[in-house]
Amino acid sequence: MTIAYALLSSLIIALTVVPAASSVMLKNVKKEQEGKLFTKFVDGYEVVLRLALRFKWAVLAVSAAAFVLSFWGIARQGMELFPDMDTPQINVTAEMPEGSTFEDTVAVAEELGTRVLAIQDVETVGVSIGGGGMMGMMAGAMGFGDMGGMMGGGTNINMYIIMTQDRAITMDELNAQMRVIIEDLGLEADIGGGADLMAMMAGDQISLRVEGMELDDIRDTAIALAELVNSVPGTVNVTDVAYEAAPELRINVDKDVAMANGLTVAQVFMAAMEAITAPENTMNMTLNGRSYEVVISYGDFVPLSWEDLENLQIATAGGYVILSDVAEVYESIGFSTISRINSNRFTTISGAIEDGFNVALVNAEIESLLEDFTPVGNTQVIIGGEAEAIADAFSDLVLMLALGLLFTYLIMVAQFQSLLSPFIIMFTIPLAFTGGFVALMVAGMPLSIVSMIGLILLSGVAVNNGIVLISRVNQMRWEGMAKVDAIIDAGRKRIRPIIMTAISTIAAMSVIALGIGEGMEMMQPMAIATIGGLLYATAMTLFAVPVLYDMFHRNKDVTMEDLDSPDEA
Repeated sequence: MTIAYALLSSLIIALTVVPAASSVMLKNVKKEQEGKLFTKFVDGYEVVLRLALRFKWAVLAVSAAAFVLSFWGIARQGMELFPDMDTPQINVTAEMPEGSTFEDTVAVAEELGTRVLAIQDVETVGVSIGGGGMMGMMAGAMGFGDMGGMMGGGTNINMYIIMTQDRAITMDELNAQMRVIIEDLGLEADIGGGADLMAMMAGDQISLRVEGMELDDIRDTAIALAELVNSVPGTVNVTDVAYEAAPELRINVDKDVAMANGLTVAQVFMAAMEAITAPENTMNMTLNGRSYEVVISYGDFVPLSWEDLENLQIATAGGYVILSDVAEVYESIGFSTISRINSNRFTTISGAIEDGFNVALVNAEIESLLEDFTPVGNTQVIIGGEAEAIADAFSDLVLMLALGLLFTYLIMVAQFQSLLSPFIIMFTIPLAFTGGFVALMVAGMPLSIVSMIGLILLSGVAVNNGIVLISRVNQMRWEGMAKVDAIIDAGRKRIRPIIMTAISTIAAMSVIALGIGEGMEMMQPMAIATIGGLLYATAMTLFAVPVLYDMFHRNKDVTMEDLDSPDEA
């Protein structure tokens, strides 16, 4: 909307303010002589243009081959949802080993904070334990002793790190040092920076959902799937059902044996439940107008051990029977939570992408391995997370691009009063994407939503020069000039405004392309794709458009039906 309003305002100014100002400021204008250097440049362009018109199929073949190769190259480079930002802050969530006490967690948190503060350019560290998250008190770089906000009730260490504005190290280098420290302390941790704030809408970088009805099948599939994901290069911090597993004791009753002893399955379970559940009573109490539920338990209750439970005696009509005689008692791994979607139970295998690897390429490798993966039972595996978000976002952007091209074409048809001339101009837009793809590859940037927006903007900007050129060719032919001569004349006369348009747009985008300023990494791919695409689109306008015009307009003599009306031209 901002661009649309700006262009609308620019149009109004161009039709009103510019003519009014010109009538006053340009009363005495001397004819400017073109410089010798520019004249030689135009003469050289004419020579190359005549060669292009002579070898038309070669020009189109080279353009098409360049487009295919650039598309193949950008596809090999991968895709991402949003570019990484070198923000001055990161968040770390570290998990203590199982069975750690609160005192152990405090000691490790202090050691972790001390080591992090010793890293170059680290300005501030905030730490909390348990569920406090970033609610912990900030500890300044003057010393870690002031650190407060220690909160009990958990074994997670949450850390918030802020770097100095004029830091010498990048966030990737800080992340690498953090991983060394965390590994040395024997912790497992997730490290996230500013880019994760943008990617939160997409979910985990790797996310596979296992759906089904049988919990055992879901568990076995999830464990096997986690091993498969771990085997793919570039995957880190892969978690499966065992990551948040709840150890449990299972009692599998043999119904036939139980019935032979005069017991039902429900009676066996009730007896086992009474043996392991502490007796308690509940009552309601009102205090100061508020009602409280009070649970009264008996402190002398001692729960049974596994061995005692196996030897539990269950009363029957004829005496007693041992639990192990009618049921199998064994340990297993269960779910700490049971989630449902579309009436199915599910669990999620999640993970992250190692630095230097592309999220789309890694997920594509995982997807290819899933073709030979057989889930257990009736479970099914569904890909989600950032890979799903990338697919959805890019499908929407491709639709937007197609609609934008259609609207642009229809508008030009209405203005030219012709189907052919707009088609020639539109034909160069997909080829112009070659420049955007090559620029991204040179910059080492994968295709992202931001760079795709730059290509969509390019589709609207690239046609302007084509309109200027084709209009001039039609006008000269309408005045009786031969087709090739009209093309050469239009190229010579329109090369200056075409280059001026390209240079002015490139200059305006260059500051963003350099990525100068905090957080500019987010918009940098858009500017780079636009600049590269505009440079190549200018070449397409100066060479490919004349070639296409010459090929599609086969007639050498102009008639009323061949060209647009002179008014429109």
